[in-house]
Amino acid sequence: MAFETSKHAGPLGKTFSLVHLNDPRIRVLAVKKAEADDEVVVRMVELDGKSHPDVRVTFAGPVIAAREMNAQEQPVGDATVTDGSLATSFTAYQPRTFAVKLGAAPTTLAALHSEAVKLNYDLAIASNDDTKTAGGGVDGKGDAIPAEMLPEQLHYDGAQFDLAPAGTGKLNAVVAKGQSIELPKGKFNRIYLLATSSDGDQVATFRAGSSSAELNIQNWTGFIGQWDTRMWKVPQDRDWATSANPTWPEADFRARRRARLLRGIRRTTRACRRVM
Repeated sequence: MAFETSKHAGPLGKTFSLVHLNDPRIRVLAVKKAEADDEVVVRMVELDGKSHPDVRVTFAGPVIAAREMNAQEQPVGDATVTDGSLATSFTAYQPRTFAVKLGAAPTTLAALHSEAVKLNYDLAIASNDDTKTAGGGVDGKGDAIPAEMLPEQLHYDGAQFDLAPAGTGKLNAVVAKGQSIELPKGKFNRIYLLATSSDGDQVATFRAGSSSAELNIQNWTGFIGQWDTRMWKVPQDRDWATSANPTWPEADFRARRRARLLRGIRRTTRACRRVM
């Protein structure tokens, strides 16, 4: 997360680089945390169609171990570490991916201290699978967030959100009605909000003392992932929930049995024609 700050003294000096290459014709495509452990993954590619026999990759902390992997983060082989840097080479237009383990950073910062705000929940916005949403749900129409997808805690940028227990009929959200919420006492300099809108993206104003902020609160739905029933033409008069454990209408079972039977007849007919 990038942010702008005022000029100030600091232990890192006037410049600081997370990753540095000694060869400008090698491009860094990605730097990320490994999926399976705490290694740092760096993906690079050669740009000019030429070989580069001596490429050094330096990180903010010294490299203590390295290995090569493919784009799926599957192991490929060992890698060379020289004087705290990753030492490698590239052929023409070659992409390469490495996982490195870093030693202690030259400078450490104090960990972020956060404290969850106690809320008086007044709306149940989640429901369990195969249950009817209690109340109006998120949007007043009975729609709800799957309770199974909501954890007890969420972490963002070092801040911890303590979520209320989610389930059918359990209050776990606060409707914004212009009310005041008491904040914990102490020396805090930032407020993190976990919020959503029930009717499209909405612009909302939040105030804390003499400070205010206008934020865009995103709609609660989105095509991130959804259960696929494989039923592309659903009659308008059919009202049943798509579920991980569905109770399929008998008409659907009959239609599927007919379809399987017809496929079997067609296969048998083709086989008979080939034999004849």
